[in-house]
Amino acid sequence: MSAVGVSKQEKKIEDMASVVEEMQPGLTHLSIKGAFRFAIQEALKEQGFAEWRDLAGQPAAARKRFFGTLCGHAIPRVVKLGFSRSK
Repeated sequence: MSAVGVSKQEKKIEDMASVVEEMQPGLTHLSIKGAFRFAIQEALKEQGFAEWRDLAGQPAAARKRFFGTLCGHAIPRVVKLGFSRSK
Protein backbone atom coordinates (compact mmCIF):
# COMPACT_ATOMS: atom_id res chain seq x y z
CA MET A 1 0.00 0.00 0.00
CA SER A 2 1.33 3.48 -0.81
CA ALA A 3 2.34 5.89 1.92
CA VAL A 4 -0.63 8.11 1.01
CA GLY A 5 -3.04 5.17 1.28
CA VAL A 6 -1.66 4.13 4.64
CA SER A 7 -1.86 7.72 5.85
CA LYS A 8 -5.51 8.01 4.78
CA GLN A 9 -6.37 4.68 6.39
CA GLU A 10 -4.70 5.68 9.65
CA LYS A 11 -6.52 9.04 9.58
CA LYS A 12 -9.88 7.25 9.22
CA ILE A 13 -9.06 4.88 12.08
CA GLU A 14 -7.93 7.82 14.20
CA ASP A 15 -11.15 9.73 13.42
CA MET A 16 -13.38 6.76 14.27
CA ALA A 17 -11.51 6.14 17.52
CA SER A 18 -11.78 9.81 18.45
CA VAL A 19 -15.56 9.78 17.95
CA VAL A 20 -15.90 6.75 20.22
CA GLU A 21 -13.60 8.32 22.79
CA GLU A 22 -15.63 11.56 22.80
CA MET A 23 -18.84 9.58 23.33
CA GLN A 24 -17.35 7.40 26.07
CA PRO A 25 -14.49 9.11 27.92
CA GLY A 26 -12.26 6.76 29.82
CA LEU A 27 -11.75 4.19 27.08
CA THR A 28 -8.15 3.72 25.98
CA HIS A 29 -7.57 5.36 22.61
CA LEU A 30 -5.12 2.69 21.44
CA SER A 31 -7.53 -0.09 22.41
CA ILE A 32 -10.30 1.56 20.41
CA LYS A 33 -8.01 1.89 17.41
CA GLY A 34 -7.07 -1.78 17.77
CA ALA A 35 -10.74 -2.76 17.82
CA PHE A 36 -11.29 -0.85 14.59
CA ARG A 37 -8.22 -2.36 12.95
CA PHE A 38 -9.41 -5.85 13.78
CA ALA A 39 -12.93 -5.02 12.56
CA ILE A 40 -11.54 -3.65 9.29
CA GLN A 41 -9.57 -6.85 8.66
CA GLU A 42 -12.64 -8.99 9.41
CA ALA A 43 -14.87 -6.84 7.18
CA LEU A 44 -12.35 -6.97 4.33
CA LYS A 45 -12.17 -10.76 4.58
CA GLU A 46 -15.94 -11.10 4.78
CA GLN A 47 -16.49 -8.82 1.77
CA GLY A 48 -13.77 -10.52 -0.27
CA PHE A 49 -11.20 -7.71 -0.41
CA ALA A 50 -7.49 -8.17 0.20
CA GLU A 51 -6.84 -4.59 1.35
CA TRP A 52 -8.81 -1.49 2.20
CA ARG A 53 -7.54 0.24 -0.96
CA ASP A 54 -9.32 -2.40 -3.06
CA LEU A 55 -12.57 -0.93 -1.82
CA ALA A 56 -11.82 2.55 -3.19
CA GLY A 57 -12.78 1.72 -6.78
CA GLN A 58 -16.03 0.02 -5.81
CA PRO A 59 -19.49 1.53 -6.31
CA ALA A 60 -21.09 3.44 -3.44
CA ALA A 61 -23.37 0.50 -2.61
CA ALA A 62 -20.35 -1.78 -2.07
CA ARG A 63 -18.65 0.80 0.15
CA LYS A 64 -21.85 1.26 2.16
CA ARG A 65 -22.17 -2.53 2.56
CA PHE A 66 -18.54 -2.68 3.71
CA PHE A 67 -19.14 0.05 6.29
CA GLY A 68 -22.15 -1.87 7.62
CA THR A 69 -20.02 -4.99 7.92
CA LEU A 70 -17.27 -2.96 9.59
CA CYS A 71 -19.74 -1.62 12.16
CA GLY A 72 -21.06 -5.11 12.74
CA HIS A 73 -17.57 -6.23 13.74
CA ALA A 74 -16.43 -3.04 15.51
CA ILE A 75 -19.42 -2.34 17.76
CA PRO A 76 -19.25 -5.59 19.78
CA ARG A 77 -15.49 -5.10 20.27
CA VAL A 78 -15.90 -1.51 21.43
CA VAL A 79 -18.72 -2.58 23.78
CA LYS A 80 -16.35 -5.19 25.28
CA LEU A 81 -13.93 -2.35 25.98
CA GLY A 82 -16.60 -0.63 28.05
CA PHE A 83 -18.62 1.45 25.58
CA SER A 84 -22.18 1.83 26.80
CA ARG A 85 -24.78 0.27 24.50
CA SER A 86 -27.19 3.10 25.41
CA LYS A 87 -25.08 5.58 23.44
